[in-house]
This record gives sequence, C-alpha cells and structure tokens, in this order.
Amino acid sequence: SLESVIGVLRAGGESLDGLFRNVLPKGDHVLLFIDQFEELFTLGEKTQGKDAVEAYAGLLRYPSSLITLLVTMRADFYEAALAQFEQVLRRGGFSLGKPSPFALREMIERPAERAKLRLDDDLAEVVVAQVNDQPGALPLVAYLLAQMYEQTKKRTDRRMTWADYDAVGGVRGAISTCADAAYAALVLPEDRKAAVLKRVFRELVDLTEEQGMLVPTRRRADRDALVSEPDSALLVDKLITARLLTTDQGVIEVAHEALFTSWKTLAEWIVTAQDDLRMIRQFERDARDWDRRGRSLELQPSNDQLRVLLIAVQHLHEEITNPLVIDFTDWDSGRMLREIEDISTSHRRRLFIGERLDLRGDPRKGVGNDEVTVDGRTIVLPDIEWCYVEAQRDTQGRLPRLKVGRNHEIQPFWIAKHPITNKQFQAFVDDQEGYTNADWWTGTPTNLVSHRKYNSQGRFATSPCDSLTWYQAEAFTKWLSARRRGMSLSSSVDTCLAPMTIGDEVQIRLPQEWEWQWAAQGGLEQREYPWIGTWDSQLTNTLEAELGKSTVVGMYPNGAAACGALDMAGNLWEWCLNSQNSGRARSVRGGAFGSLRDYARCAFRFRAHRDPNAFYYNVGFRVVCAFAPT
Repeated sequence: SLESVIGVLRAGGESLDGLFRNVLPKGDHVLLFIDQFEELFTLGEKTQGKDAVEAYAGLLRYPSSLITLLVTMRADFYEAALAQFEQVLRRGGFSLGKPSPFALREMIERPAERAKLRLDDDLAEVVVAQVNDQPGALPLVAYLLAQMYEQTKKRTDRRMTWADYDAVGGVRGAISTCADAAYAALVLPEDRKAAVLKRVFRELVDLTEEQGMLVPTRRRADRDALVSEPDSALLVDKLITARLLTTDQGVIEVAHEALFTSWKTLAEWIVTAQDDLRMIRQFERDARDWDRRGRSLELQPSNDQLRVLLIAVQHLHEEITNPLVIDFTDWDSGRMLREIEDISTSHRRRLFIGERLDLRGDPRKGVGNDEVTVDGRTIVLPDIEWCYVEAQRDTQGRLPRLKVGRNHEIQPFWIAKHPITNKQFQAFVDDQEGYTNADWWTGTPTNLVSHRKYNSQGRFATSPCDSLTWYQAEAFTKWLSARRRGMSLSSSVDTCLAPMTIGDEVQIRLPQEWEWQWAAQGGLEQREYPWIGTWDSQLTNTLEAELGKSTVVGMYPNGAAACGALDMAGNLWEWCLNSQNSGRARSVRGGAFGSLRDYARCAFRFRAHRDPNAFYYNVGFRVVCAFAPT
C-alpha cells in the first residue's frame, strides 16, 4: 500500500527496494510520476511537516530498481533541488523548454483524437496562436479545453466547436468569465466583496522573479484559517464550486495559476499589492531560515527592517498570524512584556524590546493617549496611569516631614507611573487649545512663550520626552490640569483622599523635590534606591548599563518604587517644580543613562546648574496630582 511505502521512506528509505520486491508480482515494474516537484521546497514543509518532506525526498535519495521515477519541476527551483539531490538530478535530468507552436498544437489535437473528439477546422491553430506568447500558455490551454469540453458534453455529437469556444469567452475569457460569474454571485456589498477578495488571495498568492519580473504563483493555505471569517467562507465556497480553487486534506490552493493573469479583477489587485506581498513573503522565508539556524537574536530583523514590514501589512490590511513570523519579528507584545519581567534580561535586549513594542503598538496603559469628550468635542489627552503615594501619618495623626534643604511636610498625592512620553507631549502640541495658548505660559519669560520644542533624543513615541525646558514641562502640566479638570482619583488606602478631584486646590503639576524623593524612597522605608535592597545594575539604565541612551519608558519593572512608579532611577533626570536655594536653577532628580549609580540614589540632590531656560538631552519629567503648593 501507499502507506507502507511512506512508512519506509519516513524510516530512511534504504529498504525501499526490498519492500517492492515483496509486494510486486514478479516481472512487474512501477512508473511513479510526480508533478510540480518544486512544491516540495515551496509548500511541503508548511502543509505536511519536515518528516513528510524527508519521506518524499527519500524517493530520490534511495531509488529502487523496480521503480522508474519521473519528476517534473519548474526551472527556477532547479538550483534549490540541486542542493539536496545534485547527483541524481545531474545524472537523470532533462530540460524542457517552452513548447513550440507545433508541439502545443499536438498537445491539443492528439488527446482529442484519443478521446474520439473532433475539432472544428482551425480551432487548434487559433488557440495556439493566442497563447503561444504567454508565459502560462499550458495552464491557459488546459483550462480553456476543460471549459469547452463541458459545453461539448451537453450534446451528443462528440464535436468541439467554435460555438463552444465563443461560449466560454475564448482563451483569455474562459477563466475570467468563470471567475466573474462566481464573484458576481457573492451576495455582499461591493466594499465587502473587494475586501474579502484581497483577504482570501493574499493567502493564496506567492511571487517569484522570472527574467527580472515578478510572476504570481499559487500558494497553499490552511482551509480552516482561510474560511474562519464568514465573508471569506462565502467567496471560497463560490470559487471551489466554480473549480477555480481546489481543496484537499485541509489545504486550499488555486486550481490554475492562469487565474492570476486572466481574471482582470484579481490581476489588477495583484499589480497594486505585489510589492507588499513580496515583502511579507520575504519575511516568511527569512523566518524559516532564522528557525533553521537556531533562532539567534542577531538574525532577527532590526526595527528599521520591521518598519518596512509594518507598512506592507498596513497597505494590505493584513494581520500577521504565522507563528514563526510572530516569533521572528517579536510580534507578540505579551511575550515581550513577560520578558522584561525577567530580571536576567540584558540591557540591550530591553532597549530592543522597548523600541519593538513602540513599533508594534505598545499596549501598556499610561504610555500613550486616549480620546475624551470636552465641551462636546473629542480631543486627545495623555493617558496617565497614577500611583498613590501615602503620607503615612504618625500615631498622633501628624503628616511626616522630609528634610530636603529644609524640612517639608508631606501630604498624600498621586504620581505618574511613567515619565511623560513623546506621544503624550505631542498631544499638548497638537491640541488647538494646547501649546500655543498663552494661558499655560503665565510667569514665563516673554521670549520663551510657546518657544520651539527641539526633537527628543529618544526618537520613539513611547520614549521619555527629553530636550525640553522647564517652562515647557510646566506649561504641559497646566494644560493637562485644565483639560482634566473635574477628574477624580480615589484610594482605598487613605480615605482622606477619596475622592481627590482636580480643580483649584488639587492640580496636575511637576513634583516638588521632596515629593519626588518621598515616592522614590518608599516613604518611611527610606530605600537607598527605589527597589528593596542594595544596588543592582540589572534594575536600571545608568552608565553601568552601557547603553548610551534612554530606553522606552518602563523597561525595568523590577526596579519599581514602592508605589509602583517606574524609571525613578536612571534613564533620564526629571525636572522638579522647585528651585534650589531660592535661585533660578530648577532641581532635577533620579540620574540618567549617562550618570553613575550614585546619582540614581533616591536622596541624591544634583547641585549642578540646571537652567529652566535651557533644554537638556538627558532631562525629562513626570507629573503628580497633588494639592497646590503653598
């Protein structure tokens, strides 16, 4: 049985000759014909698995004296086949060129003669003349004759006529007519029909290069995946009924590659989509190569390379669902977020993950924006994730005091989990009542009102916003406080703050230095660094990390402060509301990517001059929701 043969091949194939000697009557010989052998390389592994591919390949590696094996393969896959079967192919290979007009006519007339079919005069010559200059001449002829034969079967004269030819629309029209009829029978609105056509065929089309041109070729797709959406299931059913698609063992493919060029509706879409399709298919091939080479991180695509894939995916309105491509491109945001939770993840990998999350579409709360309705109009505002910071009153109900320069009373407040990101600051710039509104610049030197915002060194949307003056950070907080006016924050920890509503007394603003330190050190815990315990270089991006630049916010979740705030040590210094020693210079806290670890200590006060008029590539800011300063 065939199963026995496959079993021997899966086992290695060496005993194939012995198997046939046992099962074949004496003197019998087997002629085994395998058409389109190139699909062993292009489709086999995906649809049937590596073991099955190796089993079929065993037919060439271990030939039997009782078998004559005849294999056909497209010339552009010959080089790939040589890599595995060089000896047998060079010994028994025979190149077939494009059939001559005479040979093509023989292919039409001789089978008809054997089937006792008569052709009208000159019918074969006209068919040959119309397809002879086409690269897909053979499948075109095959489909045309099959359609004409269906017309012939309706009669009893065993004659294939010009009327049959005209009825199916001739060579070019045979496939197109059938496809158009099936497409027209799809009872859907036109926009949904167009969308489902693209959705189905982007899975069924591959592209190969022939003589400098991209040529569409068929590609198999898993049936269950292809028909999982109702509209797709309807179209696939229509095309299978029309025999334009075939299905076998859970796999769907185009019945005739001539469909790609003969059906105008499909051909026009392929032309517009071919560059994007080629890019996606290239990533699929690269993913298979990456898998074979052991899944090295060094072989994964860079963020610049991934941008190209993202553009192609967006153009095609496609989702990446291939598990191997998801792994290869780090497409799974959830897996990347779990990876940064692992304390052993390297600094370089965290840098890469942050940038990849940004490109992919960072799903985390508190790093982007959301849409809100203000005065009946929808606007975009920063989506701040707030962390509650307790005041931890003493037994007599008094609020604690923290010595930063002098003693300062600490009141309960909320602090942003992340520093403000580029994307969040851009919402301020884009708002009609935002950056250019003079209301937010009160107290600012005249020459700095709505002054230029320089590009951040962190170039990703969820990088912490840097290269801005203190006045720009303060204007942002005034705008956000006004836009979020009336928003309430509540806590089950300290009922005196439930609810804390943004208004005249409670504001979104920059933190006072002592508020920043109180949140970073865990209040009365007085941690040296935001995390529990001593210095650990794996928990923050300081000079010791050797990155030389900031990461996307929140890449060190294990370095969180007690309240949950991230990046309070390293990455970027952060502007504070107050000045130092009653001078003009404003305080900054937390250290940065270029600072030594001592600068990241919670109690460290940076006494170097920080001019509020100047911008610094290593200074950003975060906000608090707290009582107005007195």
